[in-house]
Amino acid sequence: MHRILKRFGKQTMRLVPDGALNAETPLRDLGGTLTPLTSFFVRNNGDLPSEAICDASKWVIALDGELDNPQSLTLPQLRTEFENVSLTAVLECAGNGRNEYTPRVDGLAWGRGAVGCAVWRGVRLRDVLQRYGVRPDAVYTAHYSPDRKIG
Repeated sequence: MHRILKRFGKQTMRLVPDGALNAETPLRDLGGTLTPLTSFFVRNNGDLPSEAICDASKWVIALDGELDNPQSLTLPQLRTEFENVSLTAVLECAGNGRNEYTPRVDGLAWGRGAVGCAVWRGVRLRDVLQRYGVRPDAVYTAHYSPDRKIG
């Protein structure tokens, strides 16, 4: 079992063979309205960040590109300067059930546990982009983090 899964009480999850940490929710935990946090599926495309990077008090989001007023914001700023909202929704990996496809396809061999329902809380990206003047010619957002090297 991966040490990160143990750290978060996720001992009952099935690891999906890959270089990155990926684990499925046990099917028995998908019967309720909300998926327990301790068994919510884990999906990663890259390496896990170092423990130092995991200190959320040091996280900063840089907003740049097609904005009239580029900014850098901390998590406390996001939490206090924007409306916090909650939304109950299902999150499902596009490859959920891939190991049952015929013919076989490339990608991680997910069973049926790459899905979960949770109450998601935070600020709306739309609100943040509107405040800092997202330009009409902006067509997408790109997200970069320190667990991946750029360039």
